[in-house]
Amino acid sequence: MAVSTPVWAQDITAPGLKGAPACDGRGETIDIDLFDISAVSQNSAMFGIKAYSNLFSVLNGREGGGGPYSLSLQVHPARGGSRVFNLGFSINSGLPNLGASTQDATGLQPKTTYYAEMTVAGISGAVARRCFMTGGTYTPTNNVLNNGSTGCFSIPGLSRHDIRNCLCGRKSSGGWWKTDGTEQERTNRNNATSTQLGCAN
Repeated sequence: MAVSTPVWAQDITAPGLKGAPACDGRGETIDIDLFDISAVSQNSAMFGIKAYSNLFSVLNGREGGGGPYSLSLQVHPARGGSRVFNLGFSINSGLPNLGASTQDATGLQPKTTYYAEMTVAGISGAVARRCFMTGGTYTPTNNVLNNGSTGCFSIPGLSRHDIRNCLCGRKSSGGWWKTDGTEQERTNRNNATSTQLGCAN
């Protein structure tokens, strides 16, 4: 006979999410691959601007205006709210290349979904958009075996993003399996599971 074992105040520090599993409303799009997201934490994320040779010609082929072109990397809360980060670039015939750099967006809210997008003035839509969710601390209050939800699934009020984020913080478990409609954590999280969940780090 299975016995339920309560686990009280079991704090789980989650690293955050990135990629398609972190998208909340707006999906990812990569028309021109100009940046990556790394080092997601509870309050910040690192943006790696990619070197792009002769970006001016690519943009000129789309717009046909001869430039110069103003690019903007912006970060927005996925569920609405004011822009929280903005970084501008300029590309013209004399400076046709985009140089590689890293930029850190700080002051973000924990356990919050965001999207970052690169836009070009005069060109409709984002040329690149990526999703991420900041990390945070989750505290499951119970661990019910074979009788309902466990661990990260047992925290009331969590969105599917929170559940994924919480599971990413589990060192010895992740993912889930279903029995009679219940959702329970499974042990032995591996790299494949981490990728499927969208774990940031």
